[in-house]
Amino acid sequence: MQSFETTALHCLGADILFILPSVASGFLTWWINYKAKSMKPVRIKIYSSFILLSVAIIAVLWRILSPDDFTVVGKESIIYFMLLFSMAIIVSIIGFYGGGLTFPTEKK
Repeated sequence: MQSFETTALHCLGADILFILPSVASGFLTWWINYKAKSMKPVRIKIYSSFILLSVAIIAVLWRILSPDDFTVVGKESIIYFMLLFSMAIIVSIIGFYGGGLTFPTEKK
């Protein structure tokens, strides 16, 4: 169980590491394809990406700085689970709006 826990922490750290180039490539694509024009889906993706990065950093720091909080099921572990679950929701929002930019459903 300890090795699974360590691997999960490593994956969360990798999450932070890979959010940065993903956001950077998103900005580059927005600049090239849309000439950095202000668009609602892009604004939502930008805000959501920074929220995702913040939540991931909070989760990693909390997990590293107080590892004893997660050894038993308690309110800390439930809050931590909710924090991780919120990341899945945020990623879904980013993907939804990104897909809308790639495959628009609007009629011309």
